[in-house]
Amino acid sequence: MPPPEVAAGPARNVDIPQPIRRYTKAPVNTAGAELPGPLERARLRLKAVMAGTYETGIEPGYKQRSTPPTRDEPSELFRIYQPHMADRTVKELVTAASLGQTAARLWNVQWIQLWGTLFLNKPCGVAQKGNIGWHQDQHYFTTIWEPKSEVFFASIALSDIGPDSGPVMMIRGSHRWGYRGEGDFYGQAMETVRKGVHVPEGEQWEEVATTMPSGAVSFHHKNTFHGSLANHSGVPRLSILIFLRTEHSQPLPDSDSYWLQNIDDPEICPVIYGDDGQR
Repeated sequence: MPPPEVAAGPARNVDIPQPIRRYTKAPVNTAGAELPGPLERARLRLKAVMAGTYETGIEPGYKQRSTPPTRDEPSELFRIYQPHMADRTVKELVTAASLGQTAARLWNVQWIQLWGTLFLNKPCGVAQKGNIGWHQDQHYFTTIWEPKSEVFFASIALSDIGPDSGPVMMIRGSHRWGYRGEGDFYGQAMETVRKGVHVPEGEQWEEVATTMPSGAVSFHHKNTFHGSLANHSGVPRLSILIFLRTEHSQPLPDSDSYWLQNIDDPEICPVIYGDDGQR
C-alpha cells in the first residue's frame, strides 16, 4: 500500500500517536519524530567515523561508494555508507522507536526493517562538488528487490537545513510517475541531469525544498525524484539517510547484492517496528 500524500515544506513536529495522514497534497513528509539522546553526541560520533575511528571495531560497509576517511573538512560531498555498523550511538539514532512508529503510520504497515544507512556531509563553498543529481532511489535497487516491493527512505537532519543549506529538493507528485530509469545520484551537473529526465505528459516539474530543523525526519517514496544543490549556509549540512522496507517486500531470489548479504543479521539490518519474526 503506498503512503498517503503529506504536506511538503518546513518540518512539522507532530504528536506521534495522532494520525499523520491528516497532512495532504505532496509526496514528502517532514514529521519531526523525537529521537533519542542529544543529536550533538551523534554528530561527534559521526565526525570520528569520518576520521576512520570505529567504536565497534567494524569498518562501515559498501566501501565502493564511500569517501575515504579524513580528519579534515571535506572539499566535496562526503559519503559514508553503513555508519551504524561502526558506532553504537549512530545505531541508536537510526533505530529509534519513534522513527519506526512514525514510518509505520505513514505507510500503514505492521513491520519495518532497516536495510541500509548513508551519512552525508555537504560542505560549504565547494560549488558543484556538493551537488546530488536528480534521481529516483528505485534506480539503484532494481537488481535487489522485486519490482513491487515496498521500500522507502527516511532522512534525519543532523543540522538545521534551511533554503541556503542545499536542502533536498523533492519533485512534487513524481512518486506517481512510476519508475522511469532516468536521473543520476552521482551526476553533479544538475541541468545536464535534469535534461535526461522526461516528465510524463500532463505532469509538471515542481521543486519543493525539504527544509527542516536539526532532529527532524523526512520520508520519501522510492520513485520520488529528488536532488540537491550547493550549500551556501556557512556551516556543513549533515544528514543520515535510512533505507527501509515493509512486510510487502521481497528480495530478488538470484540477487547477490551487497545490500542483501546481511539482511537476516539483526545487528546490521534490525527490525525497527513490529515482530522480528515477521518477514
